[in-house]
Amino acid sequence: MAGKIFDMAEAERALVYIGRVVDDIVGCYVDITKIKGEIERIPVGNRNNGLDKRYEEKIAELGDFVGELMAVGVDLVDIERGIVNFPTRHTEDVGLFLRFEKGLSGVKWHHDPFLGSRKSLMIED
Repeated sequence: MAGKIFDMAEAERALVYIGRVVDDIVGCYVDITKIKGEIERIPVGNRNNGLDKRYEEKIAELGDFVGELMAVGVDLVDIERGIVNFPTRHTEDVGLFLRFEKGLSGVKWHHDPFLGSRKSLMIED
């Protein structure tokens, strides 16, 4: 596995920053869906370049926020719910991540049964 590997303490410390970025991502995504809805309600011939420009700016802003998460080494899993995974030393072998979800407190263990093997694992973190 390439990239940053987190233990529970590192993930919790990073959460101060990552939580703010996730808030920005979710808020930006809400703005994008609203603007897109406004654009779609306007007949093609009557569309205003101002809305299109706002939409493009928000898409670029969202890309910047996602880039911030990537630079830290976490994976955005769900843009609407604000879920990110922190890769751990257990990610490849048993599909185990540390996970943060906006609105919930702290980082929790999460198992993805479609990754890794199905062997049992003792968590030491």
